Amino acid sequence: MIDFPLDVVNKWSTRKGRARKENLDTGGVYIGSSQIIAVLVDAAERGLKGAEYSKYWVNKILVAVQKYDVITYDLLITEMKSIHGDQYIAGFVLEMAAYAVLVIDNVNGSWAINCGDCRIGSLTEQDGMVWCG
Repeated sequence: MIDFPLDVVNKWSTRKGRARKENLDTGGVYIGSSQIIAVLVDAAERGLKGAEYSKYWVNKILVAVQKYDVITYDLLITEMKSIHGDQYIAGFVLEMAAYAVLVIDNVNGSWAINCGDCRIGSLTEQDGMVWCG
């Protein structure tokens, strides 16, 4: 079992940007036997289904990672490319999003990826906000 404080992934904040009509952030967490995977998606206001699109991305990624005992960077990228290709079939033609994925793994090392302005960081009393990557 993973030896990592779970409260690190259940505290997050989101806020609507000043120039945005609505907040299109969605987040989700998968807790596996050896990894915790957190996904954050912020859909752009382009297209008509931004909120639905951000939920689609989170759900698809969390379902995809469950197929593996350990998700690696390469496996995650392959799965995300596949999801991206399927988004048109799912009806998301104009929608876009920024995203961040955090993989917490005490055995192989933790890592994060992000695209756009969606970022993952750590907030501590001592250091303040420290951004990944």
